[in-house]
Amino acid sequence: MKALLKKLIGADRPKVIAVIGLTRGEVEAGIAHARTSGADLPIRSWCAEDGATARQVRRDLQTLWPALTIVAWTGAKQHAALKLTAFTVPPFRVVVFNEALGFFAAKPGPIAAHASRRFRNTTSNFLHLTGGWLYSIAYRSAQRLRDIATLAYALFLEILARIAPLLPEPKLVGQVTDLPSRPAPGEAGTTYTTLILSGRSWPQSKLKKVLSKSKADFLILQTPSETNDPQPLLDQAIKTKAFATARQIAYTGWRTQLLNKHPFRRLQPGEIAEVFAPWSNQIAIRRDLFAEIGVPKATTTGAALMLLFWKAALAAWKSYAIGNDAPITQEPAMPLEDREFVLRVPPSPQPGHRARGNVAFSPAQSRPFRGLPRILIVSPYLPFPLSHGGAVRIYNLCGALSTEFDFILACFREANETVRYPELHEVFRAVYTIDIDEKHPDATVPKQVAEYRNSAMGRLIRTLCVEGEINLVQLEYTQMAEYRNSAGDVPVLLVEHDITFTLYRQLNDPAAALWQEFEREALRCSNAVWTMSGHDRAIALENGASRRTTVVVPNGVDLQRFQPQPRETVGPAVLFVGSFRHLPNLLAFEALRNTIMPAIWREVPECRLNVIAGPDHERAAQLARKMPLLAKDPRIAVQGFVEDVRPAYRECDVVAIPLPVSAGTNIKLMEAMACGRAIVSTPVGCQGLELIDGKELLIREIGPAFAEGLLRLLKDTEGRNAVAATARRTAERRFGWEGIAKDAVPSILNAARLPSRAASASEFHESHKFAGSASQNTSV
Repeated sequence: MKALLKKLIGADRPKVIAVIGLTRGEVEAGIAHARTSGADLPIRSWCAEDGATARQVRRDLQTLWPALTIVAWTGAKQHAALKLTAFTVPPFRVVVFNEALGFFAAKPGPIAAHASRRFRNTTSNFLHLTGGWLYSIAYRSAQRLRDIATLAYALFLEILARIAPLLPEPKLVGQVTDLPSRPAPGEAGTTYTTLILSGRSWPQSKLKKVLSKSKADFLILQTPSETNDPQPLLDQAIKTKAFATARQIAYTGWRTQLLNKHPFRRLQPGEIAEVFAPWSNQIAIRRDLFAEIGVPKATTTGAALMLLFWKAALAAWKSYAIGNDAPITQEPAMPLEDREFVLRVPPSPQPGHRARGNVAFSPAQSRPFRGLPRILIVSPYLPFPLSHGGAVRIYNLCGALSTEFDFILACFREANETVRYPELHEVFRAVYTIDIDEKHPDATVPKQVAEYRNSAMGRLIRTLCVEGEINLVQLEYTQMAEYRNSAGDVPVLLVEHDITFTLYRQLNDPAAALWQEFEREALRCSNAVWTMSGHDRAIALENGASRRTTVVVPNGVDLQRFQPQPRETVGPAVLFVGSFRHLPNLLAFEALRNTIMPAIWREVPECRLNVIAGPDHERAAQLARKMPLLAKDPRIAVQGFVEDVRPAYRECDVVAIPLPVSAGTNIKLMEAMACGRAIVSTPVGCQGLELIDGKELLIREIGPAFAEGLLRLLKDTEGRNAVAATARRTAERRFGWEGIAKDAVPSILNAARLPSRAASASEFHESHKFAGSASQNTSV
């Protein structure tokens, strides 16, 4: 009976331990647990990964007696029938394990506990998933709302920007004054942190966090698209002890601005200019000074930066724009930012508008002072290149005196001129160039004087005299005489390149009387006066100059540079040198072309006339209504500015100087003498030089006599060579810059109220408390 029952229920079949899992890992875990049972029974396994199905497992188990069945319930939702197969085959002894390898008997209690845990986990996961989804929806919605708000705010600002130009121009209230100079900021390191400024709105809270947390030396504010390395900005800020530096991206030109944000013109690479509120794609600002001022409250970035730089100017801290190779345009108007700035700026005090961006210099080229007396040269023109006689004089005389004195140059730069800083710094320890950005019409002074009135130049002179320990201010040319009022207590030396009113008198110009009145006052009020000749000195004394302090410091020539050279070409040639921008030179060429050379060509038709007419000669001829003088003629070669005139002197037989009027002394005549060339000049062309007619040159009036003199020298080679040789010897004896400089030293020391040359440099250093040879140029 017992055997029959076993057969009926299948207990007579082979006993095994069955393991059912969905993955091979689950099967391996079930087998490992089966081996811990201690039963010496074979183990059979089925795995869904290997293709086992519920039907197959049930069919196989019906041929066996599963003494124990181990089933994996690890939370997978697949193959539910397979996991329940063990409950359909006797003897129904089943052990279940979960994903944590927790094994439990398949009885109602443990299964209920397992189902409860599974439900809780599922519910928790659902709530977590639902919560995350809801949070994500909320976050994205908030982000969308923020984006919409930002867009609306930007649109609002854009609308305001469109409306702003229609409103009255903003005005700064209160009195504009020059503030007393304060010490420059202290030294700074090279570390920096960067903040990206995107859009028009000012990130006030973000900036406060950056300033409070960062320990960097500089804060870099830049646009998202900016990729330039900020290191050059840091280098200039450290060198000049600036509050801020920025890469130039625009120029102001003649646009009227509330505050200057850009230089007046395009700067040369490496050139820098002080501006009030530098605006750029990349700005380096001293972080410690920024934190000291505080983050301005503003809506727009432009207004905030103007407020920031306003406060920096009140503290007398300077900001610079730096020239580079990148393309720039004229600055756009910023009416919205300007109006917000005016609404937010305190009523007073106001810093003076000294930072207009029209005073430029090159810190990389500047040279340290050496403890020598400092002389500030103030010139209406750049002294290099040597494009006219005044430039030749200033550059060469200062060069010859540079072993005795430290020279500083402050000069005006004409439009489109390139400043040759390397050559200028061979002579001058510091060089400042000023662009004329003001117009001051004044009928009470000569036109040229009014043209060179410029508040930036006056302020620069005052600052250098106060901060730069200047011993003497040397004003080059009569039209600069008004700047004596900017020198304060520093003595002023007026260099009269010519007695200007005498030139206008020769031209029968009505301005002669105005020039004489102005020049008389300049001569009386200057501490010392230099003239080019004894003739000019006598006129200066007649017009109020002091006999004791008015001395002759003549023009000269660089004898090493200008030397006799043999001709390399053949054929008779006459040379005329003179910038057409100086009217007497244009009149001289007119006489030469229309009156003198026709007489030459009648006897020497193959003679060539070579002309060096200086920069912008065509425009000068046009303004003087002398364009017919530039009509083509195969016998005449006209050149503009020539960097080196020596080849022109070498390839001529005679130099013609048919000046109908002149003042001062003629440097080009001295250059011709030094080059060993025969010269024919009018009396005024060589006045003041005390040259002997027929020995050192031929002196003839314009007309047939002048033509006869040229013909004589062209035809008489021996006579021509004799005059040329004598001219060279005279130049060597009288016109060398070294000798002229040596004779000028006592006059400079006397004008500057300095010890004589017998005093040693160390005595001078002690008595004047100079900073010493390691001192650096004053940044202005």
